[in-house]
Amino acid sequence: MNLHKQIVQIKFATKKIDEEIMNLLQDQLYLKKGAQGAKRDRSNLKIKINEKEDVIAKTENEIVKLELQSLHLENKLDKLKEKSQEIGNEMENKKKLIDKYELEIKRQNTVIEKKQSEIDALNKKFDELKTINDEEYVGPMEATINNLIKAVAQKEKEYYEMQQLWIRSQTDIIKLTKKNSKMSEEIQDLKMRSTILDRKRIIINSKIENEEKEIKEHDRNINQLQHDMVKINTLISKNVDVQSKLVENNLDLENEFKAKLKESSINLLRLEEKLDSLKSEKEKAVNGLIETERQMMLWEKKIQLTKETQAALDPNIGSTEIRDMKLEIHRMKLRLKGLLRLQEKMIVEMEKAVYRREYIQMKGYSKPNTVTNAQTQYNKAINELQKRIKIISSDLRECDKEITTLTNTQHQLDEQSSSIKETCDFLEKRQSNLLQEYETKYNKKNNIINAKIILQKRNKFYTDIKKGTFVTNPLSINDKKAEYKKIYEKINKINNVVNTVEKEYGDKYNQFLIESRGLIQLLYQTVPSPKD
Repeated sequence: MNLHKQIVQIKFATKKIDEEIMNLLQDQLYLKKGAQGAKRDRSNLKIKINEKEDVIAKTENEIVKLELQSLHLENKLDKLKEKSQEIGNEMENKKKLIDKYELEIKRQNTVIEKKQSEIDALNKKFDELKTINDEEYVGPMEATINNLIKAVAQKEKEYYEMQQLWIRSQTDIIKLTKKNSKMSEEIQDLKMRSTILDRKRIIINSKIENEEKEIKEHDRNINQLQHDMVKINTLISKNVDVQSKLVENNLDLENEFKAKLKESSINLLRLEEKLDSLKSEKEKAVNGLIETERQMMLWEKKIQLTKETQAALDPNIGSTEIRDMKLEIHRMKLRLKGLLRLQEKMIVEMEKAVYRREYIQMKGYSKPNTVTNAQTQYNKAINELQKRIKIISSDLRECDKEITTLTNTQHQLDEQSSSIKETCDFLEKRQSNLLQEYETKYNKKNNIINAKIILQKRNKFYTDIKKGTFVTNPLSINDKKAEYKKIYEKINKINNVVNTVEKEYGDKYNQFLIESRGLIQLLYQTVPSPKD
């Protein structure tokens, strides 16, 4: 009975262990899939971050290019404005000169008209005098007329030259107006280009803001993944603890099973010994019964003979022997009853030892009257004992098989847990490496952005200086030297940052480095050295 309970308990415990093993395998599979998914998400995030960094670098390069183009365009606009101002001044001078020439021409025309009227008057007077006195010689008047004619010719010549000069100045004015219109068109074109570039810069800045938002989103996703990895690590540690507890429980169960198997084998040996002793006692009892039956038959024969002889002889003769024989028969019957009681007691003890008060329900054996009933009962008990021994041996074999399967599954679980632990360690190392790499790249990116901001500020500063819009406070010589020293140190810091970027990402930011070098050289040329 206890052995059956133990076997049922063992089966229940093995079933429970199987369920726990299946739960552990499911948890391990879930953790493995979660780790693979986290690894895949991390690789995808890394690829996206690299792509976004490339896009940011490209946009930064485009911004720098656009800023350089805007600087070139501003310089060109300044030059064109200066040239247009020079041309306007020249045109004003030419207009003034033309107005002066026109006034001179008008004045000369008036003078020529006056002279012409005087010449006409003199000619009339000369004609009148000539008509009055044809033969009279008027020398001085003719000389004055000739002089006046020469003066008129000279004035006409000067007038013609002035007209030519006026025509040339008009052609120059036309050329200058054409040039001015062309330059105004170019200025308008450059203004349009500058507005387009400003719009592009606004679009690129909006793209950069979107990229920064996406980077923040990726950072938030990375933090979420880190939180998930912490959860996974806690689950892995719990899994390791549960696994160690399972190993300890399995060892305890195995030791308990071994102890119970030893006890059951010892009990089986005891039962076999008791069965052998019962068999020997049964044989003795059977031999005693046979002997008593033989004695009974002999005594019955003797009784029959005594009865016959008693009938033939005097009844008083041999009465003592008959009484003794009756007493002996009575004693033999009592002995037979005691042997039967002993047989029943042995059968009850065998049933109690084998079935343990669980498999046999006593049905109240009736007291056997004959030897044949006892023999059949003995045979039944022996057959049932043999069947029970076979069942117990088969159960023991099944227990051995279950124990071997449990040990095999335990070994497999140990191997799987070790492999999972190795993968988890590898994932933790990979995670730490990725985090370190991300932090270094993030710091370098911040350094590059800071350097870019500094360069943009310096660019604005120097563009303001070039345009003349920069307002400075009047400083002393020492203050100016200190200010130049600070600016020079900042330029050196920018140069160091550019050098570090060139060492780390020389191939990636080639265009940016070239433009940065040009700006740094320009800064070194424009800012005086503190030694000077």
